[in-house]
Amino acid sequence: MKKVEILDHQFSNYYITYNNYISDLQSCFTSGFDESAHYERKYIPDPINIKSATKEQLASIRKNSGVDNSIIVEISKVYNDSKHDFKYVFTKSNITSTNVRTGTLVDKLCITKRYLFVKENNSWKITSINQSLYSGNYPYESMKNIKYNNQNVQYVTSFNPLEVNRHQ
Repeated sequence: MKKVEILDHQFSNYYITYNNYISDLQSCFTSGFDESAHYERKYIPDPINIKSATKEQLASIRKNSGVDNSIIVEISKVYNDSKHDFKYVFTKSNITSTNVRTGTLVDKLCITKRYLFVKENNSWKITSINQSLYSGNYPYESMKNIKYNNQNVQYVTSFNPLEVNRHQ
């Protein structure tokens, strides 16, 4: 789970190329998962065709963006659905964007996700992701993907995905 979140945020923030992103993700997902769904999950709009961007182009985009993103990802414990032999893991990413020159707040985002895992070839793999994106001071209680069986999910780990093992 942590690997997927790190890759998602590093790709969305122009730290890794699309080819590195996809090749590193493949082992985490079921064989039938649609590759285009990975690209659609990013949250920063493309200044260029990011699928073909080089490491140098990505570095230039980051340098010239004028925005600094501070990200904290929280990952829940594993929730078992014994009726269907599924497992669920929930994540919540809090992203604060500030203007590099002035230090003023540009935007606050919260991304909530529910990952559905199934067993494939004796390993638990992600088969679907339900994602919601919220901007500003959206009320937590109204967000999707934060409850399991009508109870708030328990987040057990948190980290900054931009500070771990970047492909540079």
